[in-house]
Amino acid sequence: RIQIADETIANYLLVTERELSLSGYKPGTTTLNLWFQDPAQPGAQEVLSYLIRVVPDAEAKVRLEQDYESLEEESNRNFPDSVV
Repeated sequence: RIQIADETIANYLLVTERELSLSGYKPGTTTLNLWFQDPAQPGAQEVLSYLIRVVPDAEAKVRLEQDYESLEEESNRNFPDSVV
């Protein structure tokens, strides 16, 4: 069993029954809980909890600023009497 407390921050994809892939959607923190059956005690479960911290992509801002600069240059080139 798998549970993420805030699915707007991160979510998971079950790749195989033994593999899990996590994806971050927006900056923040949430909790990932995993339940495992205890082979020594049938019916008993062990719960593992992890704090998931999603941080912003530092390079995304740089790429976005480069895109804006390119758009500004293109607009000024095509419309020389305007100021962007």
